[in-house]
Amino acid sequence: MSTLEQQVSHYISALRGTDRENAYHRLIELGPQVIPFVTTHFRHEPDAAVRVTLLNVAWRANSSSAIPLLTEALNDVEPSVWKEALDGLVRLGGPVALEVIRQARRRAPKKANWRK
Repeated sequence: MSTLEQQVSHYISALRGTDRENAYHRLIELGPQVIPFVTTHFRHEPDAAVRVTLLNVAWRANSSSAIPLLTEALNDVEPSVWKEALDGLVRLGGPVALEVIRQARRRAPKKANWRK
């Protein structure tokens, strides 16, 4: 592979095949520099399981540069996706991630009071 973008695209494609586990680990090994490419692929990925994996790769890069993607993913309609984004924000921690979580909590629909 000649460029990082080509490598990332190759590994993301492999996430859908039998070499999924290897592709996942290769993406993580590439470090924080993959986050912009993962973000682009996330936005166009129809498969929720692949979106979850992309978020996992992003937050495992242990970089605050993943926070915008994780913030965006909190709005995903698929519960497994937004839960992975929330997990990633918690794992990254710090004041920015905490503020994102606080804002998301304020926007979340209030659950009915089940206690009477």
